[in-house]
Amino acid sequence: MGKELSDRGEQNYLDWKYEVFEPIHPILHGVPLSKEDFIRDENRALIALKDMASTSEPSVTLDLEDVAHSMIVRACFNSDRLGLPRTARRPKFDNWFDEHVIGVESDY
Repeated sequence: MGKELSDRGEQNYLDWKYEVFEPIHPILHGVPLSKEDFIRDENRALIALKDMASTSEPSVTLDLEDVAHSMIVRACFNSDRLGLPRTARRPKFDNWFDEHVIGVESDY
C-alpha cells in the first residue's frame, strides 16, 4: 500500500513519519537523520528476517509485539490514505491500540 501511494505521488506512512521525526532527530541525538537510515530502522525486522534466511545459523532477536503494532499502524494509515473501506474490526483495534499502546482511552 505504501508503494501504491508513492506511485500516485501521495505521502505514505514512512514518508509522513520521517517528515515528523527528521527535524527533531538532531535535537535529540545530535546528528541529522537521513531518510535511508530512517527507512532501514523502520524496516529492521523485515531486513533481519531476510538476512536470517541467508545464513547457515539463523538467529535474530525481535520484539514481535512491537513489530506487529508498527506494521498494523502502517497498514491502517496507508489504507486510510488510499481511501479503502475500514473493516468492521478496525474501531475495536483503534480503541485497543489507544488504550494499551498509547495509554489513552478513546470514545469510539
